[in-house]
Amino acid sequence: MTFKNKYNKHTYPPSDDSLLMVDTINKQKKRWNHALDMGTGTGIIAYHLSKKTNKVTAIDINPHAIKSAQKNLKNIKNIEIKQSDLFSQIKQTKYDLITFNPPYIPIEKPELKNSEIEKAWNGGKTGRKTINKFITQSKNHLTKNGSILLLTSSITNPKKIKNKAKKQGFKTKTINKKEIFFETLEIIQLTQNS
Repeated sequence: MTFKNKYNKHTYPPSDDSLLMVDTINKQKKRWNHALDMGTGTGIIAYHLSKKTNKVTAIDINPHAIKSAQKNLKNIKNIEIKQSDLFSQIKQTKYDLITFNPPYIPIEKPELKNSEIEKAWNGGKTGRKTINKFITQSKNHLTKNGSILLLTSSITNPKKIKNKAKKQGFKTKTINKKEIFFETLEIIQLTQNS
């Protein structure tokens, strides 16, 4: 099964950040029972997770992204696709792995009124608005030995993100990194303190 990579103008296309997450997943030796791909977009990360897990739940707030993911992943049996604002539609489910390539671009004011695509990159004034909300909510959705792979950028101050995670009871570790034009992308692994 190959990934089709079809998307519309209202869906964030795979870019350096998505590909860094894919690279990180592919380097993992572990297999998981149930993974969550938060902010799935086109579904490229969910596609790679499907090769290393029994079940993947792929979610996105953007209905256009959901349509793109459904087209790209339609023949993959172990992926469930749902529309959700973070964890709002998945309630009590716990995952062995959660991946998130969040909106992280610092933006003072929305550029496009009611734009679904802007939700894919608009991280609020500091770039951490959605990330902070995600970190606060995510602990309730991890299995005891579960982990999170969170993409961050040097433009959003990863140190503050790590501090927020530590305050929520997580251990943090940078496990992959890539320098690109104007930023450094990092994948931070979050695990629960025992």
